[in-house]
Amino acid sequence: MDNNTFALILAGGSGKRMGNPDKPKQFLMLGGKPILVHTIEKFCVAVEFRSVIVLCPDMWVRQTKDLVSRYLPHLDHIEVVAGGPVRNDTIMKGLDYIEKRYGMDDDTIVVTHDAGLSSAIASSRRTWPPWRSSMRATRWWRQRIPSWKAPTAR
Repeated sequence: MDNNTFALILAGGSGKRMGNPDKPKQFLMLGGKPILVHTIEKFCVAVEFRSVIVLCPDMWVRQTKDLVSRYLPHLDHIEVVAGGPVRNDTIMKGLDYIEKRYGMDDDTIVVTHDAGLSSAIASSRRTWPPWRSSMRATRWWRQRIPSWKAPTAR
């Protein structure tokens, strides 16, 4: 039976809520590598994924591919695809990509995760899921990036 489990990492945030208009949060450096790379690594630990698909704005596709090549050259199941203008459009583009490239059926599983969320990075556990508590994740972010503010409800 073919592996029909995919991860969609949504890297479309602009960084506005964080107050950084030049670069989205997922591309900021943390511990010597971009936050996005930390997130991708956490998903690559889970061998269940046939492919880890990173969706980002069209203008960031080249840079995202370069980051994957630089920091994760040994991983061949990471793909970078242009997302949509808003989160739901990005998810739909990811699902369309999976359907066209791999096919989808009732047994296909797709996991989505935001690239800049600290919860995937905060845990050092190698178990699935890698996150546990949003409060712990918020404290983790504040310790490392003093200017970071937790997102507020919209």
